[in-house]
Amino acid sequence: MNTSTTSKTASKKPQVSRWRSPLIVLAILAACHFLVDIVAGTTSPIWPTLEDHLGMGKGGSLWVYLVWSSSTSFCQLFFGLWADTRHSRWLIWTGPLVGIVCISSIGLASSPLSLAVLISLGGLGIAAFHPEAAATAGALFPDHRSRAKGVGPRAGGII
Repeated sequence: MNTSTTSKTASKKPQVSRWRSPLIVLAILAACHFLVDIVAGTTSPIWPTLEDHLGMGKGGSLWVYLVWSSSTSFCQLFFGLWADTRHSRWLIWTGPLVGIVCISSIGLASSPLSLAVLISLGGLGIAAFHPEAAATAGALFPDHRSRAKGVGPRAGGII
């Protein structure tokens, strides 16, 4: 076995993207993250209106809010663990799509249960996006992983 061929093959970094510029991919990830955060952020002001609309009484949407927070926060860990063992790049695109569609539809909820289902599915979409987007952003710039993640899925950083 030729060791020089083996060492050359082993030292090659895997190609992360077929795009010519990783900055384009990073910009797309940042745009998806912006959309997800904007849609998620618009739910806070409408909780009292949803309570009235669904007849839940003052503070009745608290349990729905807890479902929302749990699905967006804790489920990121599970999606991250799952993505480590399976091909999951599709989560970058379907996660925001599911999140945006479901959260944008919460005004159509006719019962507290349908609100909880929409809000939790939307939260799962958001949770699915974040770990895979963070991994992709970091892989685009392996020498500047933290800064790449700051621009991509956690907006605010500079490369």
